[in-house]
Amino acid sequence: MRKKYEKYVKNWYLWESAETRPMTFEEWKASNEKLEAHKAATKAAAAEITVFQEFVEEANRIRIEDLEGQSFPAVYTDEDKIISAKRKIIQKMEEKFNEIRRELVLAGRADESGLYAHAFTAAQEAILPRKKPVRRSPQEAQLQLVKAGCGHMVRKSELMSASRGTCCPSCYDSMAD
Repeated sequence: MRKKYEKYVKNWYLWESAETRPMTFEEWKASNEKLEAHKAATKAAAAEITVFQEFVEEANRIRIEDLEGQSFPAVYTDEDKIISAKRKIIQKMEEKFNEIRRELVLAGRADESGLYAHAFTAAQEAILPRKKPVRRSPQEAQLQLVKAGCGHMVRKSELMSASRGTCCPSCYDSMAD
């Protein structure tokens, strides 16, 4: 926690703030604890909102057999078809969320929309968890082959940018001639 405070002191002048001096460690710690308590209370209150539960349950009931007869691109695997169906459910859930948020704002209870936003995000994660990006070493990234706009396969590090898109080095040289 002390390192975070030192970072705050080092950069406090960068923030648009009414502070004329950086807070003391005790003030900063109390402020952060208050913020964390508020975040925890918001998450707890959002957990009480069950309006999106029906969408999560609907998404969990999806089976590949239920999707027979629907049209999907030919390259879609069974997993892709299920993900596509889950995305449609998320779209319906988002429409419901926007409707609720609109009603709250019109009723003068806009501060409650944050709770619904937390509940919506949690439900979205329950339906389709986000995948962590795969980190590649710089050497692996350079070896990765990509298709250039000219149609040739080249290493990503060799891809050239041209006026008509991307191209391989040999096509780039021929454009200059």
